[in-house]
Amino acid sequence: MACLNSELLYAGDDWALIRRDPTPFVYSLYNAAKLEADYLKKRMTHLLLAVSNPGRLDTEKALMFLHDHYPNKVIKGFPVQAILVPRVTGLPETRLKKASPAAILTALAPSTIFRLPRADHEYFQDLGAFVKQVPTYVLELGTDLNRIPDVILGLLHNN
Repeated sequence: MACLNSELLYAGDDWALIRRDPTPFVYSLYNAAKLEADYLKKRMTHLLLAVSNPGRLDTEKALMFLHDHYPNKVIKGFPVQAILVPRVTGLPETRLKKASPAAILTALAPSTIFRLPRADHEYFQDLGAFVKQVPTYVLELGTDLNRIPDVILGLLHNN
């Protein structure tokens, strides 16, 4: 969500579909995004007009259907050039830190495998094979949200 005002495009929040073969590719499933209401009100006030549930923010996350407000920012899919797992640091600068596929798999597996009905060892193996296909990083998120897109774009332009 911090990248909406950049040249980067949006494919998904928590849910997306991935393909491993013949090349890694991600497909958008939904154009919705959710943010904690307090975070939205403090750090991303420019998105307040896009919230579809403003009267329920005391009990729900803010829900935004991006195609309604940012139709040119939503993409149906794209080739995967790298996997970035975000980590909030509290430091001002955003940085990329190279990470092993095993570390990235450890970060992705719980939120990916355990939320899927009937997920089994085969799903875990597929996810493991996927993370080995592209470079893997931890995206150490800084407090200056405007710098986040620049760091990601720098990686994409150098790959």
